[in-house]
Amino acid sequence: MKLQKTIKGEGRLNGTGLFGGEQSGVIFRPAPEDAGIVFVRTDVPGTVRIPAIAPNIAERSRRTSVKKGDVSIETVEHCLAAIRALEIDNIIVEVEGPELPAPDCSSAEYVNVLKQAEIVEQ
Repeated sequence: MKLQKTIKGEGRLNGTGLFGGEQSGVIFRPAPEDAGIVFVRTDVPGTVRIPAIAPNIAERSRRTSVKKGDVSIETVEHCLAAIRALEIDNIIVEVEGPELPAPDCSSAEYVNVLKQAEIVEQ
């Protein structure tokens, strides 16, 4: 049986969103086994949790977004690509703002931050 993976510590990334042009930040936190990838919007009342699963994908032009009710998180594709490339199964992605930062318009900074948080088996 393949062991699942998460991160040992926290990782932080700040920057400007690609579409909205606003400053935003993201904090990666470890998650328990079988939690999956969960985005958490921390800048809205009630702190909305949005699991990264197909029913939560929002229809958008030229970007990938997740949505729950009236709350969405835009441009999650670079973050998700890094998480998948590093074979991380369980992680909490706390987002402050409506869009994830895109410091270099790729997944590279996300990969660096996640590696620094130390990927561990569960």
